[in-house]
Amino acid sequence: MAAGDLEERSLRDLTPAASLFQSPFWAYVKARNGWTHRVYSLKGKDPFLVLIKRWGPFTLGYAPGIDESHIPHDGATFSDVADDISRFVRGMFCLRFDSEYHLDIKADRCEFSSQNTLIPGFDIQPVDTVIIHTASEHPRKEYRTRAVRQIRKAERQGITCGWEHDSTWFSHWYALYRETSRRCGFLPRSGEYLLHLLQYGGDQARPRLALAWKDGIPAAGAMVMIKGGRAWYLYGATGAEGLSHGAMYCLQDWIIRDLHDRGIGTYNLYGTAPRDVADHHLGSLSLFKSAFGGTSIRMLGLVDCPVMKGPYRLFRYVENKRITRARGPFDPDFSRH
Repeated sequence: MAAGDLEERSLRDLTPAASLFQSPFWAYVKARNGWTHRVYSLKGKDPFLVLIKRWGPFTLGYAPGIDESHIPHDGATFSDVADDISRFVRGMFCLRFDSEYHLDIKADRCEFSSQNTLIPGFDIQPVDTVIIHTASEHPRKEYRTRAVRQIRKAERQGITCGWEHDSTWFSHWYALYRETSRRCGFLPRSGEYLLHLLQYGGDQARPRLALAWKDGIPAAGAMVMIKGGRAWYLYGATGAEGLSHGAMYCLQDWIIRDLHDRGIGTYNLYGTAPRDVADHHLGSLSLFKSAFGGTSIRMLGLVDCPVMKGPYRLFRYVENKRITRARGPFDPDFSRH
């Protein structure tokens, strides 16, 4: 990368076709957690969003949802971009790229490690996922037998589905979400954070809450983001009764068909277990998501570019402790996934 190739830009310059995480919407969402934003571009490439957060006297940079339309994916370019941005951002000790670059399903992510780039032992956004091609003529044709069976059971039980525009239903969905977190053993997002996400009023993305009802009572719910011709399933919740009735299968089927009718091209089910890892904690979730067909993909994920070695080592020590406390020990074979 030649000197002077990096240019400061603004939020309005971000490409509408880019990822949900490269949008004014995501800058809005993360602002609630204390992140500010900058936008940059390389010569001949699309502008990209960088989120900025203070860490003591230093600053962490985070570029979510990037791909090769933003930055050439090689260690030298990542490192050069980090060095250049550190000249704009006072005290930046690391720039963390979170890449949606598609890898071969068995690719070794360590190929992107170098003297100046590191692959951390965890990911922020899921790197394995399933993409449903909602633009296909008959999306239901790709469903596995398991999904078809559960959908029919839900329909016999009288499950009905739809988008919910009344925010008073959010508290009912959030109660299901908390119930789901206790049952599945994950740390839930706060209600304030998720409601903030749903209340976005810009035109770059449309947050939607879909509910499945049984006898007028919510049995399952899904938070879906729609941006351009793409949609993402970010948060889901199912009550105990909804599980027995197949409510979430029925709800996802309804969402897929509704997105198809609206002309939305793809629906990202956002997070599955790595296919080459046995007994992964996301295994049951992967069975559910793969039941709707689609294409399994793997993305590069996090690449750290330390600019100041000392503060970075201290940050990673603190971060490792926090992540281990929240998620359990790191997978010793993580670098293969």
